[in-house]
Amino acid sequence: MTTNVKTIPLAFGSGISELSIPEKNVSSIILPSESKIKEEGTFLIKKALENPTKSRRLSEIVNPDSRVAIIVSDVTRPTPTAKILSPLLEELYLGGAKNENITIVFALGLHRLQTEEECRQLVGEEIFENIRCIQHDRKRCRLVGETSFGTPVEVFEEVLDSDLIISTGTLEFHYYAGYGGGGKSILPGVSSEKSILSFHSFYSKLFEGSPLSGKAGSPARQNIEEAARIAGLDFILNVVINSKKEIVAAVAGDFIEAHRKGVEYVDSMYKVPIKPADAVVVSCGGFPKDINLYQATKSLEHAIPAVKEGVQSSL
Repeated sequence: MTTNVKTIPLAFGSGISELSIPEKNVSSIILPSESKIKEEGTFLIKKALENPTKSRRLSEIVNPDSRVAIIVSDVTRPTPTAKILSPLLEELYLGGAKNENITIVFALGLHRLQTEEECRQLVGEEIFENIRCIQHDRKRCRLVGETSFGTPVEVFEEVLDSDLIISTGTLEFHYYAGYGGGGKSILPGVSSEKSILSFHSFYSKLFEGSPLSGKAGSPARQNIEEAARIAGLDFILNVVINSKKEIVAAVAGDFIEAHRKGVEYVDSMYKVPIKPADAVVVSCGGFPKDINLYQATKSLEHAIPAVKEGVQSSL
């Protein structure tokens, strides 16, 4: 008797790993609900910047003397930072901002320092050569307050000393914050080790309940947004990307209201109905999601609802 086998491609690193499973054992293949891209990413970003949510345009906020801090993702995130920065800088220049007053800050959280080459690749050669780019330093942070959850808000001094704090990033599901993006660039993004460890200790207590991924109102997200408000986060520019890492949506403006608008895009693409199975095999989505074991295991958190109670998932 011949057994029909289904071969399933899974993103792995910068390539593909194939998994072969007897067809009779395949319950379903869960993929995001992605439609054909109708508008180019740069256009979507410009449109978001021209029509910010609950905020004035950056060109109306900034002036020639404004000291601007732009927080960007590190190498562990799939954020298309170079594509985001060009239209963002154009908007700032429209208001008179000068390169010498702009600093790009890589949000590292507790991650390792990046190499110079990684920094160049993330922002693009021209921007790296013309605008000051620095990495978040956990030891150079100042205490500016405390959240109602007891988390000290100690933020990188280069960010605090700016007149205008802008955060960029990718909006996607996150295993404890519900979603990435928004105020998460402040806590844990550019916070002190003390703040981050306090925050991590807080959210680890939340894992005893149901999964937090895809929940915008979780206590962890509330803690993040309190910290961002205390730190003075002024404006966000977040994008939503598809499985090919193409920009399919962009939101800009208030770090809570614009974030929630982006959440709607994420949900429409990535929240899908499932029938729990005996075994679930999940791909992280390839680089940089599987850049290390810590990042890779996050995909298991998203897969938990797809597994029958009492059985295990596999990475």
